[in-house]
Amino acid sequence: MYAGAPASDSSVWKETKAPDGRIYWYNQSTRETTWKKPKELWTDIELALDSCPWKEYTSKDGRKYYSNKASKETTWQMPQAYKDLQAKLRELETAASPSPVPTTPPAAMAPPPARVMANPPPIHIQPIPRPNPSSTYASKPTITATLSGPSSIVVDSPEEAMEAFHDLLRSKGIDDEWTWEDAMREIITDPRYRVFTTTAERKAAFQRFTEMEAKRRREEQEALEKKQADDFFAMLDETPQFKHYSAYRTILPLIAQNPAFTAIASERDRQRTFEDRQHQLRKQEAEHLDTLKAQGRDRFLKQLADYDDASITELPLWKDIYETYVEDEDMRFDGMTPLDYLHVFQDYSQERWVQPLQDQHDREQKQRHYDRLGRDGFKNLLQFLREEGSITVNTQWKEIYPRICNDSRYLQMLGTRGSSPLDLFWDLIDDLELEVIDNRRKVQDYFKDHNEDVSVHTTKEAFVELVQKYPDLQEDLKNADLDLIYEDLHKKVQRRMDKKVKHLCDAILNLQPPVQRGDEWAQVTERLGDDPALADLVDDVEAQASAFQKALQEHQE
Repeated sequence: MYAGAPASDSSVWKETKAPDGRIYWYNQSTRETTWKKPKELWTDIELALDSCPWKEYTSKDGRKYYSNKASKETTWQMPQAYKDLQAKLRELETAASPSPVPTTPPAAMAPPPARVMANPPPIHIQPIPRPNPSSTYASKPTITATLSGPSSIVVDSPEEAMEAFHDLLRSKGIDDEWTWEDAMREIITDPRYRVFTTTAERKAAFQRFTEMEAKRRREEQEALEKKQADDFFAMLDETPQFKHYSAYRTILPLIAQNPAFTAIASERDRQRTFEDRQHQLRKQEAEHLDTLKAQGRDRFLKQLADYDDASITELPLWKDIYETYVEDEDMRFDGMTPLDYLHVFQDYSQERWVQPLQDQHDREQKQRHYDRLGRDGFKNLLQFLREEGSITVNTQWKEIYPRICNDSRYLQMLGTRGSSPLDLFWDLIDDLELEVIDNRRKVQDYFKDHNEDVSVHTTKEAFVELVQKYPDLQEDLKNADLDLIYEDLHKKVQRRMDKKVKHLCDAILNLQPPVQRGDEWAQVTERLGDDPALADLVDDVEAQASAFQKALQEHQE
């Protein structure tokens, strides 16, 4: 039996070729037509391929994997059922091959070494002498393959084998939408099927063919769409009413019958092409306006350059520029708006002001440096007077002014910005007050830790002796003025005592019945009892008497 013969002879089906070269089948009984080969015409090989649920595929990285169309299972390992199918296919191809027919190429032609790729059983191989040394296949004999068909297939290289296989696929009307299994059923009976010796080579050639077909179809479609778009653009450009701001529904009646319009089948594609052309026109218009604006800015800047030699105070004002260039249409530059004039004028003015502002900044820096030197010199003068004892916490400005009024360090301070000489003097007095307060707190804390007390009755001499009693405290205060510390501490103690006397006076005035002028202090003391105001002054008889006298005086008033 011939390898391409069907498993069962069904004469009702007739193989026919369409005008585009594709093969289809026609049922003479039912008048049915189909692009796929009917099962009644399938060979044993085709039936075996269809019976196996496993199909071989290639991943993007080139690895082979297998998928079961029934169970949807996928695996990287070749299933046993697929291995059995491959073995069966080899047996069927061997059984279907005819006996080899020896052929000898004409000696006169002396062809170059060639190679025909076919299965060994149906091929008779005869080496030919005189190989061509320049051929890639020079070391191999010429191979002629004669299959059971109308003619023999002779190829000289793998490239020719690939081309022959691709011609086979084209002649059968196979394109990039076909699967390998369907394509295999169409071409397995054709002699050109065996220009490759293995199924893997055929599948690789089929995969390359489908990729090339997909690319060709894609390029043809892109070329067609580009031509249609160019024709559509040309049609719009020839329509005077079409502008970059025109509405599609307004232009539609003017172009609906034009061949360039009807060539695009989809209404959505027409609108998109229409909008693309409008976008291009808007872009061109914007670029044109930008060019005009740039030229106008350059010309306007050249006009402003006439003021380069003028002083900064002689520069024109914006209102003058507006009246000259914006309001006067004869002076206006194409593409320039009033805002553009304003921006250019602002940039020019800012550039002209850069140097004057820098000069002003330098002068201010120099003046600040001069003022700082004057302040530092006057501070040194005040510090000198403090160290020599001429300035204390109680010193007044009028006391030191005669000493400094003719000093250069004082005179340099006059007229400077910032702090005045009087401000710096009071700053020094504030620092001295803080220093006295800090030393007074040291003394208070030290006396508290050593159970020492300073009262209103403590004299200055007693206070000095008390400090000298503790060498470590005396060392801590060696640079301090003890007189000032005593005065500050005495004032603080006196204020505390005055507050206690005031509280006792208020307590006496609040007695009921009120105290009388003839009352004795002893009687009032009994009436006060355990009053806290009396308890605060229980050890100070003089303070008690003072509070009683103030109470009687206020009661009488």
